[in-house]
Amino acid sequence: MRTAVVTAGAVLAGIVFTGPLLAGPDRVTWPANFDTEYVLYNIVYNGQNQRLRMLYVNPEADAAARSGELAPNGTILVMVDRAAQLDANGLPILDENGMYVSEGEILGNVFVMEKQDGWGVTLGLDVVQNGDWDYATFTVDGTLRDNPTTGCFACHANRPQRDFNFTYFKTVEDRGS
Repeated sequence: MRTAVVTAGAVLAGIVFTGPLLAGPDRVTWPANFDTEYVLYNIVYNGQNQRLRMLYVNPEADAAARSGELAPNGTILVMVDRAAQLDANGLPILDENGMYVSEGEILGNVFVMEKQDGWGVTLGLDVVQNGDWDYATFTVDGTLRDNPTTGCFACHANRPQRDFNFTYFKTVEDRGS
């Protein structure tokens, strides 16, 4: 009888440890060097606080992305805020391509959403499924913040037709690739 209990416990432990990962920021990859190695695909100016929201995607995923299709597994999207450079009149300075110019330093956090096959399983968490995406917040040095990501799931849930993201799906559609 004792052998049966030990064996049953070992089998149960094997099922638990080899089962699907639960949604959570600890499985999202820190995107080292995103500001130099990733593709900067959009910059949005927020005039209220004079910040630039800068949006990046890992180059491998960007090369594989196709208009009208879901983002490929392995896609990592990064969002950071930086101060906008302002002219003497308090208006944002634009570069030669008409893009806003940043002051440089990241303000606050580094927000990351990552897509991996099978991550849609969110057992044990009170979140709205977002396809196979998961979310995390990091400090500028790459330390994972202990922030709940339920708000990320809730906000992105209203974008299923755009693969649960606000800007990248549209960017791929607009370029027609």
